[in-house]
Amino acid sequence: SGGSGTVQSGTAGALAFYPSTDTVVNDAALLFWNDTGAHLGIGTTTPATYAVSTIEATSTTALPLLVRGFTGQTEDLLRIVVPEGRAGIPAATTTLLTVSASGNLGIGTTTPGAALAIAGEGLIEGALRASTFTSTSTTALNTFPVASSTSFSVADRIWVSGTGTSTLSGGASITTNGGLASQSGITITGG
Repeated sequence: SGGSGTVQSGTAGALAFYPSTDTVVNDAALLFWNDTGAHLGIGTTTPATYAVSTIEATSTTALPLLVRGFTGQTEDLLRIVVPEGRAGIPAATTTLLTVSASGNLGIGTTTPGAALAIAGEGLIEGALRASTFTSTSTTALNTFPVASSTSFSVADRIWVSGTGTSTLSGGASITTNGGLASQSGITITGG
């Protein structure tokens, strides 16, 4: 059955819809098309002119965007990509952000293997807390620069496995009740 097929006069740019079965077309919903700049507004009649689409919450308790997967979802839930190549002729895409079906967030990777996976360098302005830090590189040095010129504090222990040399520029001072220990011996050179 559907609507009457009658289209009433409406607001320019508003997307018309049937508010219920067997009614006339209405344009009162907050779906808006700005034909001048090709901008879609969802939840707003004034989509941003610098965006293709603007999704705006309609109240303080409204969720502006919900991405709902299918039961048993296996493909990613969200992927943000940037095309590469000449304008209008994309040759490939670069993935900037991925949310996998299992809920893992990938930045710069399409295959996040953990809750947060970042391919590339990261910059964190503020505290970074973790129960452990594990290095997986066999060539890169792990550097913990300290903004303070007086201290680098480690509670409990620093564990280094394998062989290698650690260089502490400026020397090292160890003040602890537990002392300094090694399972394979310690060589200290310098003044």
